[in-house]
Amino acid sequence: MKVMKHKYKKPNCVGDINSTFSLGGKPPQPHEVLVIGDRITADIIMGNSGGFLTIRTQPFCTKNENFFVTSSRWFEDNILLNLSRTKNKFEKFEELKRNNVFEEFICPQTSRYL
Repeated sequence: MKVMKHKYKKPNCVGDINSTFSLGGKPPQPHEVLVIGDRITADIIMGNSGGFLTIRTQPFCTKNENFFVTSSRWFEDNILLNLSRTKNKFEKFEELKRNNVFEEFICPQTSRYL
């Protein structure tokens, strides 16, 4: 799995994703990129703006987060998710899970999906 460094902060790094994962100078198709992240206002918005499949996870640790990140998480959890009008928010994830797409991404120590 290729991991990238980006010049611009999320959600403004879709161009960096396209150049990092390009093959023969051709950027990847949106369905070829999966963005996994714990922040709606950074990871998920960035992935969606590129047309990529996105998965929101729970943060690994929030212990030493700065005020901006803590405020952003509160906004995401209490405002943005309540504005969603989609009945089945996790329908696509459940479909992928049923098809065992994530088998190789299971953490052996905890048996949790990464």
